[in-house]
Amino acid sequence: MAFYTITEKTARGEAVFAARVREKSKYYPQDTTKRFPSYEQALDFAERMKKQYEANVSEIKQKARLPGVSTRVLFCNQSLPIPDVNSTLRAFIELFLRQQSQVPTPTGRSSQAALRAIIGKSAYDGYAIASMRLIDIQYRELSKFCQERTALGAKPSTIASDLSAIMRAVREVGHACNIKNVSDSVFGIHLKQLRRNGFIGNSTTRTRRLNNGEYEKISTALRHAQQRSGSNVDYEAIFILLIETAQRVGELLTLTWQDINWDTSEALVTPNKLRRSSGDSQDNKRTIPLSELARTTLKRLKEATPNAVGTIFPVKASTVSSRFTQMLNHIGIEGLRTHDLRREAVSRLLEDGLSKETVMVITGHKDSRMVEDVYNQMRASEAIRKQELKRMD
Repeated sequence: MAFYTITEKTARGEAVFAARVREKSKYYPQDTTKRFPSYEQALDFAERMKKQYEANVSEIKQKARLPGVSTRVLFCNQSLPIPDVNSTLRAFIELFLRQQSQVPTPTGRSSQAALRAIIGKSAYDGYAIASMRLIDIQYRELSKFCQERTALGAKPSTIASDLSAIMRAVREVGHACNIKNVSDSVFGIHLKQLRRNGFIGNSTTRTRRLNNGEYEKISTALRHAQQRSGSNVDYEAIFILLIETAQRVGELLTLTWQDINWDTSEALVTPNKLRRSSGDSQDNKRTIPLSELARTTLKRLKEATPNAVGTIFPVKASTVSSRFTQMLNHIGIEGLRTHDLRREAVSRLLEDGLSKETVMVITGHKDSRMVEDVYNQMRASEAIRKQELKRMD
């Protein structure tokens, strides 16, 4: 039986009420928490979700007892009905998401988040396509889903990623359960038409780099903010090292003092972005050189906390991105994202004369397209600069 708790918390000086609803049944385990400005709203939400969870458990139990409906262990130790083409898309996605907690290299967090948003917490707040039977989903239903996403501000490239995540969920559940006549082709046959009609598309290649004076402006602002707040996280050092080492934010934040080799001026980096075929992250660690500025920055941090062990920066990637965005807004710099610093780093390495292959070894790129894009952009800029010099002559 589902149950709920309502607790009062304080957020930004104001009282909020957190309603947590849980269902521990092996047929439909759920745990949902949502905050509300008033106790009455929290109570209403909790009551509705409790009834919904109990109804879902009852329905699943009833289906499991029907004659001819086989069950097997699927992705975990829970006995569940096997979906088929007459099952809803929600059933496929829920089983796929459950599988992700059991596999060594699950799909990315962004893909899982997209799938959870599609099915919602319940049938009441998910997209309409989630409640449709797989066999009924055709071009009209897919285009309607695309229109709903577009209305909420999603770009064609984002919608394409959503559909890719859906296709993967259907494909992998179909294979795992050995379901006949189920594959992602039910969506794939409509992708070309969706693309022609502009519902989905490729992501645009970003070209943003630091403009003149922005490096000093950002560095100074982060240093002053650090002095005012007294935080134990040096965001200026993070900013410098992201550019000097060309690491991803997640990689830099998992760097430990034990990973720094002071004798050789190198760092051992653990990748936080793996392909399924690449194996364990421990087998994919790479050693990168530390520039003089990177080494100086790390030494300054070590001298400030000489007895520090473990990770160098005790902070989450989401917090770094949030603080970085807040600072850029405060000092009036537009169009720059945290990940753009990696492009800046790649550009600087290429400008220093390193080959594309060497840059890929340092950055950990498995696909050369990103490095080649930056390289081609630089060649185009250089060609324009040379043309301008000729005109001046």
